[in-house]
Amino acid sequence: MSKLAKKPLVIPNGVTVSINNGICVVSGKKASLNVKYNPDVVEIKSDGKSVNVVKKSESKEAVSCAGTIFRTIKTSITGVSSENGFVFNIDLKGVGYKAVVAGNLLTLTLGYSHNIIVEIPEGIKASVEKNTRLIISGHNKVKTMDFIRFLQKIRKKNVYKGAGMHLEGEFTLTKEVKKSKK
Repeated sequence: MSKLAKKPLVIPNGVTVSINNGICVVSGKKASLNVKYNPDVVEIKSDGKSVNVVKKSESKEAVSCAGTIFRTIKTSITGVSSENGFVFNIDLKGVGYKAVVAGNLLTLTLGYSHNIIVEIPEGIKASVEKNTRLIISGHNKVKTMDFIRFLQKIRKKNVYKGAGMHLEGEFTLTKEVKKSKK
C-alpha cells in the first residue's frame, strides 16, 4: 500500500466530501467530481475535516486500490479547490501553425490542407494567446489530460524540425539530421 494512503487527507475550506455506496463526491465552489471505488475492497472514512482511505484486506487488489483511490481523491480535491482547476499551456511550433477558439469549437491549422475543427468537451475551457499558445484548463485532471493527448495525436511531433504541439514542461526528444559524407 502507498505510504501516503496511510495518512489522512486534509480537506481545505470550501470543499466538501460526501461518501455514498461506492461513490465519493468531492464538491467545491465551481465544480463537483465523482470518484468511484469498490466498497468491498476499500473503505473511505470522512469526518468533515479529513479523509482516510482504508484497505479492507491484505489482498493485492486492496493494496493497489488504496493508493490509487487516495491519489484520485487528492487530485479531485486539488482541482475543485483551485479557481481554474488544472491549467496546461501548449505551444504550437511549426510554420503556419495556429489555433482559434470560437464558442466551444477549437480550430487548428497544423500544416494540413484543411483546418481541423475539434469540439471542446464539457468541463474544459480553452483560450488562445498570440495564435500559437493554447491554454487548456479543467477541474478534472484526467479528462483535461485526455483532451490534450487527443489534440497532440492530431499532428505528431516532428523530432527533426521540432514542429508540433508541445506541452509546457514536457520533455521533447529532438534528433540531429544525418549529415552526408564528403
